[in-house]
Amino acid sequence: MRKFYLLYYAESGRMTGMYSELRKAFGRAPEPLLQVTHDVMGDMRLSWQTVSEQLSVPVEHYFRDQIPAPLEDFLHRSHAVLPAVVGLREDGNNVLVCTREQIAACQGKPEALAELLKTAVAESKT
Repeated sequence: MRKFYLLYYAESGRMTGMYSELRKAFGRAPEPLLQVTHDVMGDMRLSWQTVSEQLSVPVEHYFRDQIPAPLEDFLHRSHAVLPAVVGLREDGNNVLVCTREQIAACQGKPEALAELLKTAVAESKT
């Protein structure tokens, strides 16, 4: 695996962190990827920064309004739902690494998402 792309359902902006909290307040499911990586104020969580820096693969973050066209095309072709984690394989092709459900199962824990990514790296080497 050459790179991971964390693709958020939320749009970029200063209110990003509040987005997830507002969803919870109105009885809707919060944005699970935001819960893992960002705090309520929309800043990157230190705990996520720490574990992501320990990965052997670089990580890029894109909010819904920032997703590059090739990744949007991949999401459309693979019928993936945001949020999602996409990996760039050594052969240059993208692969869906984590679905919305898998991200939600992390329950906001950066370490849990990091473990999923580590597993994807290990499996890509076999």
